[in-house]
Amino acid sequence: MTTPEPSIKQAKVLVAEGKDECELALAVLASLKLTDVQVIDGKGKDNLKSRIKQAFKEPAFPDVTHFAIFLDADGSYQDCFKSIAHLFNERKLPFPEQGKLSSEKDGFRTSIWISPDNASAGMLEDMFLHCIADEPLVAMATSFVEQLAEKYPSTTESGKFGVPSHKCKAISHACLTATNGPLKHLGVSAKTGHWDVQHDRLKAFRDFLSQAFS
Repeated sequence: MTTPEPSIKQAKVLVAEGKDECELALAVLASLKLTDVQVIDGKGKDNLKSRIKQAFKEPAFPDVTHFAIFLDADGSYQDCFKSIAHLFNERKLPFPEQGKLSSEKDGFRTSIWISPDNASAGMLEDMFLHCIADEPLVAMATSFVEQLAEKYPSTTESGKFGVPSHKCKAISHACLTATNGPLKHLGVSAKTGHWDVQHDRLKAFRDFLSQAFS
C-alpha cells in the first residue's frame, strides 16, 4: 500500500505515472518556461489512480485550476483512457474526449497525455525510441535485444533472466548503456540531453504541456 504523496501546493498540478515521466515532464516544462507546475510522482500504474483520488480529497484541491495526468497506454489506449476518465466523471469534473488534450469547465482545466502519442498502445520508451530513431545505435540495440529474446524469452519467474514482453523497454535500456555512466533511468536522459526535449518528434507532448498549463 503506497498511496500518500499528493499534498497539493500549487494551483497547477501534473500527476505523472512514475519517476521517468516526472523527469521528462520537468525537463520539458523548464524548456517551456512553465515553472509554476507541481509535478507529483504517481509511483507506478498500480498506484496512480489511488494517488489521483488522494489529490481529489486534499483540502487544497478546490484551489487547483489546472490538473493534468501523464501515463502509459501499455496494451490499450482505450482501456487506459476509460479508466482515468471514470475517476473524473465520478466527481463531475471536466475530462477531454478521446484524442483531445484538454477540457475546461467553471475555471477548472483537465488535461491528459497517454504515451506514446495519445492514440495508440505503447509507453514512454516508445516515445524515446521515436525521438532517437535516426541514431544508428537504435538498430544495433534492437538487433541485440531480438537475439537475447530468442535465448531468453519473457518470463515472470523470479530470479530467471528474460527479455521484457514490451521489448521497447529493453531496447531503450540497451541504448542508455551507450551513455557516460551509463544512465540507469530513461527520464534522466531528458536532463543530460540524450533525449532532446526540443526534438520535432516531441512537439505533440510539448503542445500537451503548453495547453495544459498555459
